[in-house]
Amino acid sequence: MWKRLGLAAVTVGIAGVALVGCAAPDEDGVSDARVAESFEAMYKQWLTEPDLTEMDRLVLDEAQRTGRVTQAQYQDAIDRLVSCMADAGYALQLTTYPSGVIEVQPPVAVPDGDALMSSKHFCEKTTSIYAIMGYEMQQGNPQLYADPTVVAFNCLQEAELLISTATVDDVKRFMYSSERDDLPFDPEDFGVKACFYGAGMAYGTVAEAE
Repeated sequence: MWKRLGLAAVTVGIAGVALVGCAAPDEDGVSDARVAESFEAMYKQWLTEPDLTEMDRLVLDEAQRTGRVTQAQYQDAIDRLVSCMADAGYALQLTTYPSGVIEVQPPVAVPDGDALMSSKHFCEKTTSIYAIMGYEMQQGNPQLYADPTVVAFNCLQEAELLISTATVDDVKRFMYSSERDDLPFDPEDFGVKACFYGAGMAYGTVAEAE
């Protein structure tokens, strides 16, 4: 059985980021709209957000000049998040992908989901969630595409994890509908999971659910 964990707000829906280059979709329904003109511009915009922590501001102030959140800053932000959740009684599970991005998942069995989400939101707002979002966008969506299906498709194509006849619509079908038949990629493949996580989607595999 599939264990769908939902879409993370990684490439779209991030507060303060306006779409740029909003060209009309092509005949395949694919748009090349970006969430920002550049990472420098995106980080500069993020600096206007009212809920930034002191650590967020330090990281973003540097990033809006360099265009990069560093791996060390990202690791520090992850460590702070994990520590905060541990203090709340939740031992997070971590999976590191080849890109350096770390997927953070809650414990398998949580009796009170509302309490977990409350702790998650508290920890995100008191550590450095913008540093985490920024680094993961750099690694998973370097072109800053607004459409997560385009992000995932490009990653899968570049990694040669798709059959030659695959389309963006095949990826969209996997991400947004319950259709699971005749996929042009192997969802159980670690590289495939990495591509989808880079596009903002986390999911469990059949093997993990057993």
